[in-house]
Amino acid sequence: MTKKVLLVEDDLIHVVITKKYLELTNMVEEVFVAENGKIAFDVMLRWFENDEVFPDLILLDISMPVWDGWRFMEEVTKRNWKEQSRIYILTSSIRQEDQDRAAFYDLQDNYLLKPLKLEKIKEILM
Repeated sequence: MTKKVLLVEDDLIHVVITKKYLELTNMVEEVFVAENGKIAFDVMLRWFENDEVFPDLILLDISMPVWDGWRFMEEVTKRNWKEQSRIYILTSSIRQEDQDRAAFYDLQDNYLLKPLKLEKIKEILM
């Protein structure tokens, strides 16, 4: 069971839909939402400093203000936190450049196009 999910997304419609789908699976205990990569990083830093468990799953948009998903990935990778959670890129981008960057972080198989469907969320959580 996936206990903790961090949803890093600035589009309120996608936040509402994704959170609802996560709840409908009955496989998630907590969903934390961060509206950009900086907020998500700060939350993870606080969890780290307080010896709290990192999320089992991070759903990461890449196009956001302040820090985009790539900046978040740079910082998480620098601190060796990347292996603590399963990370999925959640995006509307079909650009090859973004797919190549996902591959750089070994996330090419975790590159998901919005909007997510309930079936796909269930598959990820299994």
